[in-house]
Amino acid sequence: INDDVLLVRLLKSCPCIPDAAFAQQLAKICISKSNAVETEILELVTKKLGAVQSYRYGNVSGDPLTLALGFFKSITTRVSAPFFNTVRANIVLGALTDTNTANAMNSANAEVLAKMSFESGSNVFQCFCNAAKANITRLSTILKCLIELGDSAVKHPLVIELANIRAKQLHLNTMNGLPVFTWRQLNANFTGSQSTEVNSFLRGEKQSATFHHFNGIGHARNWASKYFGRSNHGYSANAIVGGRGRSSYVTVTKTITMHEKVTETYSSNKQELSMLENTFKDSLEVSIVNNVTQGRNRRKQASDNGPPSKKPREVIVID
Repeated sequence: INDDVLLVRLLKSCPCIPDAAFAQQLAKICISKSNAVETEILELVTKKLGAVQSYRYGNVSGDPLTLALGFFKSITTRVSAPFFNTVRANIVLGALTDTNTANAMNSANAEVLAKMSFESGSNVFQCFCNAAKANITRLSTILKCLIELGDSAVKHPLVIELANIRAKQLHLNTMNGLPVFTWRQLNANFTGSQSTEVNSFLRGEKQSATFHHFNGIGHARNWASKYFGRSNHGYSANAIVGGRGRSSYVTVTKTITMHEKVTETYSSNKQELSMLENTFKDSLEVSIVNNVTQGRNRRKQASDNGPPSKKPREVIVID
């Protein structure tokens, strides 16, 4: 369309960016059209960001924030600096509206918004950091993204504030040392039949238990395959089916998979905490070194940590 007036009217009629191809065409239009057209494109790109959830437009589905970011990427270095900066700031602020901040901050786009907000200036970055403090799910990756921007970010008071929030969280998660092995899976949440008995077993010290009260071998097999053999819902255990008819039973045996996951998480947290200390140094308010706790845990872990290798299994029969 060569008529800018007609193009403006067309853009006004669009409720949103329907797909990535449309976003690409908008980017091309920006390069050669008037300020009036740019203004309408900016409005179209950012006005729907208040609804960051996925939506449907005709036969096309998409995420408004992702499409807006695609548009922004397409115009990089190809439009005027003022328009580029305005689009960047408006995308960030549009994604951080009160009703949908959590959606944006808990998505994979949070790291992109972190970089864009920092480059947009103090007011926009303040808004982003407020959102990050209220939604800390992706704070780890957000900090890594900001650290990659160099000393200007590392020394920024708002980044230091975020680093301290994360460091305190990591410190609390690791201050007691490497988790000591136990068969207790305290976060187990078994939701199948006989849940009271099964949850009591999973959260207790016993390694194995046998469960009855099945309608037949098919019921027992279905129960075993549906709820065991993989680690989820806070527990890890395998199940073996036996018997026949109403005498069918399932023997459940805990595995060390859950403990391995806990140990892996602990190690990852320690590494991240060390990275933050090395990066922010004296700017961190917490110390990651606790000699008394670490010494006590090292002594305890030397004798207690790790699954038993020769201890015979104890079996509970529940009729």
